[in-house]
Amino acid sequence: MDDNNVNLSRVYHYKNPPFLDLISDWKEQSIQSISGEFSERVNLIATILNLDYKIAGFYMPMLLKPNMAYKNPRTAILISAYHRNLFAFLGSFELSKQGLFGPARSILRHIFESLVTAKFCSLSKDDKVYSQWKNGEAVYFGNGVLKMIVKPDTQSLNEYWKILSEFSHATIYAQQFSLSWEHVSPNTQFTWDIILALLECHYHLLISHLATPSVKYYTEYSFRLINQKLVDELKSSKSLIKDLFKKSKVEMHPSLKRLANDYKRTWQIKEK
Repeated sequence: MDDNNVNLSRVYHYKNPPFLDLISDWKEQSIQSISGEFSERVNLIATILNLDYKIAGFYMPMLLKPNMAYKNPRTAILISAYHRNLFAFLGSFELSKQGLFGPARSILRHIFESLVTAKFCSLSKDDKVYSQWKNGEAVYFGNGVLKMIVKPDTQSLNEYWKILSEFSHATIYAQQFSLSWEHVSPNTQFTWDIILALLECHYHLLISHLATPSVKYYTEYSFRLINQKLVDELKSSKSLIKDLFKKSKVEMHPSLKRLANDYKRTWQIKEK
């Protein structure tokens, strides 16, 4: 927290231009700096997000067909989490590209909770959490979801739930105090890494829970009847995104690597 290092006299003065004009100048400086220092990270996130969506485009037509018996019975929450998170990722990504890492981080807790809740519902034999979500009722994420995951150890999930909650609630860690590069640079780097870790979780939800083995089989079978090149394109896209996730972890904080890995592991749910 470097609030004490920010010269507020630059921000608050009666001779200053209007707030939006003042911020626009600072934001433009941040955009230029970010596009230079973080160009590789920006391109990596954009490429992964586009590939994730492309791969979903192969499976979603099959998933959206009515009365398909081989779908996951909780497909509604899985599709909701996947689809809504595309917009959430977009919002967080675009804000962070402008140096607005504080508002960008506020969105990440939603992404995290929806991914964990969706995977939980896809595995749990108990309909309680799924019914609460479906009926628009409150889902008690800590006691109702996290504490019901027996394996793997949920330390990493709990750790980042706490961090993302601090970013989204009115705590000393929430939002941001400045658009100075000294403030923006390290915080943007950490925000990129969170986004990349959550993108890997997002893709796992698609490829392991939405696209069940039967959905994958029938999807590839139907495309094979049309053109084998479509099947090859799907396999190539899946191989590429796998390589990009490996690349994203080279400089990622170890705790975020654990978060992504623990999310992808096989979960054992405590059944009442």
